[in-house]
Amino acid sequence: MSDIQAAPYSNIISKLPVNSHTIDINRKSWLRLIQHLSLNSPLRNISVPASICRNRLLHFQYGNNEHKSLEILMWGYSSGGRGTNITQVLNNLPRVSAAAANHCPSWPLYFNQFKIVPGVGISTITKFAYFFGHSFDGLPALILDQRVADILNLKHWANAPTPVGQRGGWCNQYLKYLNEMNNSANAIKASGEQLELFFYLLGKHF
Repeated sequence: MSDIQAAPYSNIISKLPVNSHTIDINRKSWLRLIQHLSLNSPLRNISVPASICRNRLLHFQYGNNEHKSLEILMWGYSSGGRGTNITQVLNNLPRVSAAAANHCPSWPLYFNQFKIVPGVGISTITKFAYFFGHSFDGLPALILDQRVADILNLKHWANAPTPVGQRGGWCNQYLKYLNEMNNSANAIKASGEQLELFFYLLGKHF
């Protein structure tokens, strides 16, 4: 079993340039998808970028929360996603973006805002929480998606956070996930987002 606290992994994790993590966007798919936005939405006419990096989503001063939320969706579902979830979210983008930007005092309150909007799953909610810079119980939000969950559930890494289980239970596991990710990262002088990115990109390859 590999150990995140052992060299060279601890050194790799602590040096990962998270803000440079860039995703290529399938422009053809997204040019089609944004036509599901409201007819009076100016975002229907935006230029779909060829790629989006974390630094932009974290620090760029968008004109409004809808534009930022749309680019978060593009980054998270670069090929356009599967099924109808993305189109349902786009149909309700004003409500989704308002919830995404809303600073709730607790994780359950933040999560429950999205129940009235079809198509918004917990992976997407954690992306919104992360890129909008929210914290819960004093812990900065982190992305929790299937690739990261698979690594944790496989118990492949020593000194890694405990398994999060199946997607249906992630909501109840999320605060524990944040706490353990930050503790594990702090032990190697890294950030929680560096550890998350390591699991996402490289967790299955060592």
